[in-house]
Amino acid sequence: MNDFVALLLAALAACLAFMALGLLVRLAVQFEFGTRYLGEGSFLQVALALGIGLAAWRRATRTA
Repeated sequence: MNDFVALLLAALAACLAFMALGLLVRLAVQFEFGTRYLGEGSFLQVALALGIGLAAWRRATRTA
């Protein structure tokens, strides 16, 4: 796969993961599943989104 397309797919995966994790955090706060210090944009949310993006990039650039 072209490196540019692989990078676009990885960026899309990271952005979608960040949005989905933000929604989960918002629901956890609303239903009081987490602590009161739990907030959107936390380090864990960003790290997980970047990990998902990196995994998507590695999968897209893997040679068959």
